[in-house]
Amino acid sequence: MKIGYQPQGMESSLFVENAFETISRITPLNETEVRRFLSYYLFVEDEVFVPIESLSHGQRSRLNLACFAATGCNFLILDEPLNHLDVESREDFEEVLTDYPGTVLAVVHDRSFIERCADLIWTIHDGKLMETTLFG
Repeated sequence: MKIGYQPQGMESSLFVENAFETISRITPLNETEVRRFLSYYLFVEDEVFVPIESLSHGQRSRLNLACFAATGCNFLILDEPLNHLDVESREDFEEVLTDYPGTVLAVVHDRSFIERCADLIWTIHDGKLMETTLFG
């Protein structure tokens, strides 16, 4: 098992100049393969060359997921991954996350996200961890 952790603040030690350079640095993929890989994470055309500091929180979140996939992480721990994301960025992030091939443990308070993305829910009541059923 290889664990990837995404804290609430969206900084990552894996990020370099831009999405293209970030994925190129951590994989043996050629240019065409890097672009194709990034397109799965909704980075298309010249967006792959946008400087990291100019990316939105949503784009950074998607790039972080791409890094996790590229480095073989198969168990993700996401701490409030929707914080600071606008509606469009949330939708994009959820789209990418639902296609993620590994296991995801997400700490969230957003019921809509839970309804769309969760297969299993654990809640804490009176200091006890409990498995609960999905909504509805």
